Amino acid sequence: TIFVENKEEVSGYPDFGSPYEGGTALVNAGFDIIAHATNHTWDKGMESVAFTKKWWNTNYPEIKVLGIHESSEDANEITVVESKNIKIAFLNYTYGLNFDPDITGYEYMVDIFEETSAREDIKRAKTLADVVVVVAHMGVEYEMNIDSQTQHMTEIFLSEGVDIVIGSHPHVVRPMETLTRDDGHQMLVYYSLGNFISTQKELPSLLGAMAKIDIARDINTHEIHISSQGFTPLMTHYDHENKQYAVYKLSEYTEELAEKHSAGDENPLEFSISYYEQLFGEIQKK
Repeated sequence: TIFVENKEEVSGYPDFGSPYEGGTALVNAGFDIIAHATNHTWDKGMESVAFTKKWWNTNYPEIKVLGIHESSEDANEITVVESKNIKIAFLNYTYGLNFDPDITGYEYMVDIFEETSAREDIKRAKTLADVVVVVAHMGVEYEMNIDSQTQHMTEIFLSEGVDIVIGSHPHVVRPMETLTRDDGHQMLVYYSLGNFISTQKELPSLLGAMAKIDIARDINTHEIHISSQGFTPLMTHYDHENKQYAVYKLSEYTEELAEKHSAGDENPLEFSISYYEQLFGEIQKK
């Protein structure tokens, strides 16, 4: 969600405005790249988008911010990160914006998916980097199967030679798979990592996931490839009574914590650790 300068404008659903201290928390948690293009990017208008981008540039200039821009020149830049002599380009798109706002004159400020421009972006990214990653805010909320919008966008990314797609927006975890183009090019897709942390009440939305991807260069052929990929299930925990909110690996989530989870009050017959273990197992089988 987007940051607001005035604390009185901090708000939740349906118009999200986050305190900028959340940015500091993300940095302290270890994030290096922030993807800001979502359907909620324009919830607080142009001023808050501009404030968010300025806040990152002023306070954490080393952090790479995707999806929002301060100028058309900035919007034309492709973000490339180099690690161990491997260059990785990052692109970030949202399928659209809530409430269909009029952003005439400010289209450059948020990366809304449009097929022609996305194809051009990917082509440029491939000339600048060894690996192209797309963070895509796409799909039908709460739908665990692959919907037509997600399928369409994913096919475009594959046809242009994207290497990795990280999906978000559905608020539930979706499967991971590797797709292969006719010429043999492979693309790793995480269709949705679900919620990293939230206080949503729907039980499937309390399950999130982390992607773990190893990218390697062959020392003999110098070819770049994905040497391994993983999918770690996460559990969002919230205890409203004690004001405790956190995220845990599902494997480390305890019965003691589960007993204090506020979701258990509303779903006493369904909420359990075994429910989430079974749910994640079913997702992996899809």
